[in-house]
Amino acid sequence: MKLTDDYPIINDLVYLTPPVNDFETAYLEARGKEGRLYPDEIVKQLPYLPSKHPQAREWKLRQYNVQLLIELLRKQPKSAILDLGCGNGWLTHQLVTNQEVKVLGIDINTPELEQANRIFASGQCSFAYGDIFKATLPEQSFDLILLVSCIQYFPDLNKLTHYLTSLLKPEGELHIMDSPIYTATQVAQAKARTQAYYQEQGSSGMKSHYYHHCWEDLGDSSYYLHYNPGRLINKLMRKVGVARSPFPWVIIRKP
Repeated sequence: MKLTDDYPIINDLVYLTPPVNDFETAYLEARGKEGRLYPDEIVKQLPYLPSKHPQAREWKLRQYNVQLLIELLRKQPKSAILDLGCGNGWLTHQLVTNQEVKVLGIDINTPELEQANRIFASGQCSFAYGDIFKATLPEQSFDLILLVSCIQYFPDLNKLTHYLTSLLKPEGELHIMDSPIYTATQVAQAKARTQAYYQEQGSSGMKSHYYHHCWEDLGDSSYYLHYNPGRLINKLMRKVGVARSPFPWVIIRKP
């Protein structure tokens, strides 16, 4: 999708919708305390981090998933991709360095978006600030939409997936990756763990912006698991220290 001149530009970043700061403030506070607001020189290396970095193992998992995603896209090339919740743009950039494709990264986190735009923007790769439900993107604009490590920041997963499906071209795909999806009986305990975590961290503002989704929240979406962390082989791999994600990879294909 090509961004037109109809949208305002602030600090070289396109704004599809006016900025809203309540989520951004809480999110940046929590991420800063976790040590996940990286300087430019680190972001340029992602998903590869020095082995002694405190989050090196976490990013090892992302390396594996990125390789699988790129291999998948080589077999099934896409021309237009939306990376929703793109953050600092590392994945958006990885996608355009491995194939001929146009990728749009959207988020509501201004500092990281400005960083992404500064480091990675190119003829293939663009970034914009926008609330996805208010941005009025044209229907059937994308072959692929990625939701990577971000469904937990949307209150209604069913509403989100239905809307994003409308933005897909026929036979386009929506991929949900690197986020937990619970059984209905697991949700209460997961909520309690999250509340305790943010309370202990001193980021209590984030507690009202983090949501716990179960499989039923996908509603009537026709989905399948491209990767199932619950398979015995994947459990065994993780147990012996092989990089395998603990989160499912869900694909919803538009008819």
